[in-house]
Amino acid sequence: MNYNLNGAGHPPDTVGDVGPNHFVQAVNTSIGIYSKTGTALATFTFDGLWSGAGTGTPCDTDHGGDPTVIYVPQYDRFVVADFSWADIQNGPYYECVAVSKTSDPKMGIWPDGLYMTTNMFDCLDSVCGNANFKEARVYALNIDDLVNGATLRSVVADTNSSRYSLLPSNYRGTPPPAGRENLVVAESGNLYAWEVYKFHVDYAVPSNSTFTGPINVSQTQYVGAADPVASSGNNIDTLSDRAMMQNQYRNIGGVESLWVNHTVGTTSASTPTGIQWAQIDVTGGNITTTPVQEQIYNNGADGLNRFMGSLAVDHVGNMAVGYTAESVSVAPDIRYAGRLSTDPLNALPQTEVTMLPLLIQQMTALSGTRTCTTLRPVSTGSLASAHSNSRHARPVRLQLHLRHRRRAQRRHPHPLQRRRLQVQR
Repeated sequence: MNYNLNGAGHPPDTVGDVGPNHFVQAVNTSIGIYSKTGTALATFTFDGLWSGAGTGTPCDTDHGGDPTVIYVPQYDRFVVADFSWADIQNGPYYECVAVSKTSDPKMGIWPDGLYMTTNMFDCLDSVCGNANFKEARVYALNIDDLVNGATLRSVVADTNSSRYSLLPSNYRGTPPPAGRENLVVAESGNLYAWEVYKFHVDYAVPSNSTFTGPINVSQTQYVGAADPVASSGNNIDTLSDRAMMQNQYRNIGGVESLWVNHTVGTTSASTPTGIQWAQIDVTGGNITTTPVQEQIYNNGADGLNRFMGSLAVDHVGNMAVGYTAESVSVAPDIRYAGRLSTDPLNALPQTEVTMLPLLIQQMTALSGTRTCTTLRPVSTGSLASAHSNSRHARPVRLQLHLRHRRRAQRRHPHPLQRRRLQVQR
């Protein structure tokens, strides 16, 4: 996808997910559907997708961006969503959720629902140039209702202003045991910990739903990540204050794990930046407070900054993480590293691969709010995943090209207020 082919501009906020036969990618205001060989089958805007929906909401005509794409394994469907509003200062605010009718084409899919997390702000002016952070909020949307076009049941968990940038768990492969809570994660730079919450949802009796935690899982202490300075002289925001997609859940032979990552400083300095990743044991719903394995990855301290990571794990425990890499002399490019399940713990020993060198430096500080690595649904064979990121092809301020890379190693406008419950600690 690019600026001339339905891309809205900069930053793109790249995201995507992969099904058995298609890869669906989204950027701010637009969607692309691709074959497994990378052929573009369709590109269109969110406004185009929703035209004629007749919901009577801003979702019909005016989409604001920050998209998400999720493949739902148990139904073989894709879900795409972004936000919209009637008035950016006063609302109402909507999350516009669309579900594919068939398998042709900061959310997580769980057996009982589509889980969504948001940071809630109070806009203080008409363009929301000034805003006060209020809380992180978690939504559960009944997946059966979404797929079948029924009246949507949902549950909302409010927290408080001390909770920020939560990520719901997103399962692939063997589903979690029946009744398992969705496991929501945040990163705490003050405690050097992964904060893990449990969201139990009862759609029949919403008041029985609970949102509890956090349970703190230790991290290797780190120095906070500085914003890297590229050769253009511009600082690049790494968004190091939050966990990055995906909060990946895997159930391998009854051993349940969450796989998570974020950006930190490496060695004793804030730069170069690197990817801190971890595997957290959550077997039986019990959160082990020491990771199974973890690492701050900087490829042998080669001097490059690595940030905006996103990881995926296959059915035997092979893992790949994609990210942006750059320095004052190396223009940002898209790379990935990985590990096999048989590799020593706490390491990514598989050789780092450059997928797509960047031709020029970008002209603005924010390259996006996430990248996205997702896994092709296969039951046998090697790791097969797709990574969504962005690059600049020539020095035009709003020019962007979105890339996904393969490697082997009914519509529901949803008002952002619904049945609520308070966090329990």
